[in-house]
Amino acid sequence: MFLLKKVISLIVSICFLCYSSLSLANTSTSTIGNFTILEKGNISPFDGILFDITGIATILVDDEQKDNLFQLKLDYLLEKQELKYKLDIDNLVISNEILKNTSTEIIKIKDKELEQLREKSLNSLGNFVYLGIGILSGILLTLVITITYERLTL
Repeated sequence: MFLLKKVISLIVSICFLCYSSLSLANTSTSTIGNFTILEKGNISPFDGILFDITGIATILVDDEQKDNLFQLKLDYLLEKQELKYKLDIDNLVISNEILKNTSTEIIKIKDKELEQLREKSLNSLGNFVYLGIGILSGILLTLVITITYERLTL
């Protein structure tokens, strides 16, 4: 049974190999074409389609034009993409510069405000007056409480 399966698989493999090589041998189109220039009334040296000089020129030029058109279109699209990316980068650089300038100006304004607040707090006598009033009232309150406590305890 095991030997029979091996023989069948070998036969099937050989059949696949034979048919695949047979199909490769029967290609009717070749990648390298032939053409020759014939005078009127001459016999063609090969089977195929006969073109006149204008037909061959048209085929050759059309192929070259397609290549040139493709290259032009490719160059156009690449340049367009490059310009788009350059514009995006330039816009981001400008936006970055604007943000830098804005933040620098905001920091300058905030520094001026802080300096003005420091000057106000240091130059005003009101703070010292309030400090003095607070100390005096603390001393007086302590004296009043102490005297009142001594009188009540006697």
